[in-house]
Amino acid sequence: MAKAENSNSAAEAARSAQPDVQAAFNEAFAAADSLAAQRLQTIGKLHQARIARLTRDAAGFAKQGDAGAASLAGARAEIAAEKIMVAKAAMLNQRAATADPQVPPSGWALHGRVYSSELAPAAGCTVFLVDPQNAFQSAYGFAYTDASGYFVLNGAPAHGGAANQLYVAVANAKGEPIYRSSTAFTPNPGVATYQTHVLPAGGKPIGDPPPEIRNIALPKT
Repeated sequence: MAKAENSNSAAEAARSAQPDVQAAFNEAFAAADSLAAQRLQTIGKLHQARIARLTRDAAGFAKQGDAGAASLAGARAEIAAEKIMVAKAAMLNQRAATADPQVPPSGWALHGRVYSSELAPAAGCTVFLVDPQNAFQSAYGFAYTDASGYFVLNGAPAHGGAANQLYVAVANAKGEPIYRSSTAFTPNPGVATYQTHVLPAGGKPIGDPPPEIRNIALPKT
């Protein structure tokens, strides 16, 4: 009898400790995200400092005329590469600083950011989902990107006739599709998925917009 009581007490203690364990995990993950964000900020500052130095070097090469032309071209190429590294660090920093939206057990969320080909936030775009045949999945709605390029789509695992494999599509301010992801997204119940999408250079339309997007979901101007 004593053994049974001890066993029950141990089980109750384990159950009561579960919230504390989960809270400890949450704190650890938050600390890890904070540390990652700090490191990314440091990396970005280091690259920015290198850009400043290269810019000064380039100004000196420019004053040399033809004698400094080759060095000037090399410095400019390095500056361009460093700017890309700064942009990538900023993208990763934004990801580390972005909390996943709360998702009910029966739902899902797809969130993330859209960037231009120069890795600048793409604001005012319409983000929506299409099936493998490129048909707009109206059951999941659409979202506008904010000033940081952020969007979030919410849904349930099963909508009548909706596809299980979905692709992210992006329309510009004219409602013209300019991007479609190459990798399928499969909604998972209770899971929030973060994705980063970089638009192709030029932003040329890749097809006719779905009527629902053209007539209803035009981005706010």
